[in-house]
Amino acid sequence: MERRFHNGTVVASETKTSGKLAGYAIVWGQKSVTIANGRGSGFQEIIRRGACSESIRNNDILFLYSHEIPNLLGRTSSGSLTLEEDAVGLRSALQLPTVILQLPATCWNS
Repeated sequence: MERRFHNGTVVASETKTSGKLAGYAIVWGQKSVTIANGRGSGFQEIIRRGACSESIRNNDILFLYSHEIPNLLGRTSSGSLTLEEDAVGLRSALQLPTVILQLPATCWNS
């Protein structure tokens, strides 16, 4: 499995009690953070519009905390995660589960 990390901003939409997170998982045409390649250096990638279309259309996309399957927060097949490509990038919206993982407070405080 290939892992990617996001340094962008994810904001709580509507109200603090709505349990919904939304933001851009990808912004088209911008360099990513440097991704380590395991050889002491790294690379950056630029993602073009449309790069995600087939995956979104044909796969059940998971939203995981810390890239761990037991920490599943949402998925496209259940409707708890929506993904939409627009002119800016890949916009994601996650309806958090009613019972959330017991995560350290530092995970939610900025």
